[in-house]
Parts: sequence; structure tokens; C-alpha cells
Amino acid sequence: RVEADLALPERNARKTGHTKTVAELTGMPGSLAFELGDYETGERLLGEALELDASYANLARMANMHAKTCRVESAVALLQRAERELPEGSSRGRAWVRLQRGLLELDKGRYKEALSFYQSANEAYPHWWLVQEHIAESEAELGNEERALELYDRVVALTGDPELIGAYADALSKKSPKQ
Repeated sequence: RVEADLALPERNARKTGHTKTVAELTGMPGSLAFELGDYETGERLLGEALELDASYANLARMANMHAKTCRVESAVALLQRAERELPEGSSRGRAWVRLQRGLLELDKGRYKEALSFYQSANEAYPHWWLVQEHIAESEAELGNEERALELYDRVVALTGDPELIGAYADALSKKSPKQ
């Protein structure tokens, strides 16, 4: 249904010559195609979107695809470009980019590096639960159980998310008993 929902606005944007809108409406189905497993169509549409407009959104979409297809260096470069495209006051967008960079480090088992990106994301957009959860995860992996538990406690209370409750329970089970 998404493709059908995007067809009319895309036709109108093409008729009126709104290149940025056409680019966005090309990138969205590109991301959808990728998520549905049609990597070739996804790559083609995301590439077309980037050619029309190398916006933050289009760069971030392509970075996501590259990250998920193990093209990490390219994903990092695209995320760096995406961050540069953000307007000065886009603190949440900046935090999201830094969170993604941290996830790439986390996937490599580089917890200190991941934590550094998460902390930078937290500075850009303080107290975002999603960033806090990833800081907690990194702290737990680095053996900083007390800090991890403190963060998980806040995030679980805020979200009630079952996945985070599980991570909190896992961190609790690893906690060293006090002597």
C-alpha cells in the first residue's frame, strides 16, 4: 500500500518541478524495497534520490542500507555527510546519526568506541531514552554494572519496553554480589 500512497504525491511533485519532494518520494520506496529484500531496486531508487537531492534523509537512508549490507566504511562516510547536511538546530537528527555510528562500533564489539558515540549523541539531544538504553548496554559490556543498572532502571521505568526489561534483567543477573 505504501507505494500506491506515494504515487500521487510523486506525480504531482514531478509535474510542479519540486525536486526535493521527488527525491524524498523516490527514497522512501527505495528504503521500503530494501527492507522487503529487493536490494537491487532499493539501491537503484536510493541512488536516484541521492542524485536528485543529497539531503540528510536520503543520505541516512542509503547509510542504513550500506550498514545492513556490511558496507560499513561507506555507511560511516554517508552518515558523516548526513550530519553535515543537518541545519544548526537539528539536535535530534545529530543524535540519531551519532547513535547509528555507535551501533556500527557496537556490531564490531568495540564498546568503548560505541560508548563514545552514544555519549556524543546524548550531548546533542540529552536524555533521549533510545540513546540512554545504548549507553546502558555499552556500560554493561564494559563491566560497569552499577552505571548500566542505573540507566536501565530509568529507561525501563520510562518505556516499559519488554526488550529493555530483558536487558535490565540480564544486567542484574551479571551484577557482582556485594561482599
